[in-house]
Amino acid sequence: MGKKILLCEDSAFFAQAIATVLKTQGYLVVHAADGQIGINLLKEQKDFDLILCDIMMPNLDGFGVLKEINRDPELSGLEIPFIFLTGVSDVDSMDKGNQLGAKDYFIKSNVGMDKIIDLVKKYTE
Repeated sequence: MGKKILLCEDSAFFAQAIATVLKTQGYLVVHAADGQIGINLLKEQKDFDLILCDIMMPNLDGFGVLKEINRDPELSGLEIPFIFLTGVSDVDSMDKGNQLGAKDYFIKSNVGMDKIIDLVKKYTE
């Protein structure tokens, strides 16, 4: 089985597009429609190789997801690379993501699917 990616993304269209492309590359993609679902999946499965996370989501935003991971010793101990893949492009948000421990921060409108594949390979191989 390929590497396992947790995708926290509230846009069903964008999530489906990413999942389809990554599956063609041999990755298993588990989709969470909001941050709280993502945390629940992470607590249940714990065997993800990478987390791709939007920032603007209902129930728990991406910053909240990363804060929750950092607060929970069991989750933070998993040491899963965390990447923001978001439409939020202001410098303050990028700085906040880096301060919280995100490995990278990408703006959706600036990356094509080929770049997303390269990004996932970079952090899972």
